[in-house]
Amino acid sequence: MSVIEIDADTIPDEMLGVEPGAPPIPDKVKELFGELIVLTDNPKKIRKKLSLFRENKGIEAAADYINLMVARFDNPEKYEELLITTAEKYPRYNLVQMLVAESNIGIDQAYPEKIENLPCDYDDCFGGSVSIHPWEFYSYMNVRTMIILYEKNLEKTEAWKDIMSDLRPEGVTSSIQDTAIALFQSELIARRLKII
Repeated sequence: MSVIEIDADTIPDEMLGVEPGAPPIPDKVKELFGELIVLTDNPKKIRKKLSLFRENKGIEAAADYINLMVARFDNPEKYEELLITTAEKYPRYNLVQMLVAESNIGIDQAYPEKIENLPCDYDDCFGGSVSIHPWEFYSYMNVRTMIILYEKNLEKTEAWKDIMSDLRPEGVTSSIQDTAIALFQSELIARRLKII
């Protein structure tokens, strides 16, 4: 496994879906993307900024990713269909493919054959990258967490919680993942004790 720095100060072009060799994306556009990813749960605030973001060339994958994130909150009944079409359109864009992985895992309704082919190897997702943004790291860790929860192994979930705590870079919060693990562990313990 290669060592990749997690850099909160830099948004790599790849995070916006830019293919190698394409013209670099201006910092102003990257900053707007950074603003958008933290607003995805607020559709009213995001619409105007997303419209401005879409005016830039070469960032179509990133704009469609933001649109997906908004649809998760604003239009959940159409999210899955939009996810499928977006994933087909951008098969090498990691942020979208990680959303596909999350959807395929779904903990309770996961299909083992779908999990085997998920883009969850760190080098597969970020190989060749010198640095990644904390959002990319968070997205990756979320998929890995969901896979481990799907396995329903209490000891493995405890070990994963420790690993996440030890490896969590400064500035990256994983409270949602920590909460998911704790809730899932409670259920596993209850099953072992035959409480449920």
